[in-house]
Amino acid sequence: MSKRKNRRLIESGKPHRFKPGKSGNPSGRPKSKTITAAYRKLLEGLVPKDRRGRTWAELIAAAQVRIAALGNVRAAREIADRTEGRPSQRLELTGDAGGPIEVADAREQLLEKLCPEALDRGEK
Repeated sequence: MSKRKNRRLIESGKPHRFKPGKSGNPSGRPKSKTITAAYRKLLEGLVPKDRRGRTWAELIAAAQVRIAALGNVRAAREIADRTEGRPSQRLELTGDAGGPIEVADAREQLLEKLCPEALDRGEK
């Protein structure tokens, strides 16, 4: 494409560019029904012909408790995670030989691995 055509194309697009301070998507993300919303709606519904008038969520929870009481560890773990929250996992990071992590030299070490010639030229 010639420089003249390219320049015309650039100039013709200027009025349609985003204006400073204005969003390119003023309405935000389009609202759509998610699978989670669909599950919630169904779980809140009453179970047909249930004498106790329970919801699907109540029925599923009762079944989960029943199989956990029979010894199903996965069902018991699911109940505990939902009611008490998942236990936090501890993570410990150590440097060489179990010592502290040296952060001060991290940049130089990374540069040395990625671009050894940069250090040879004295770039830091």
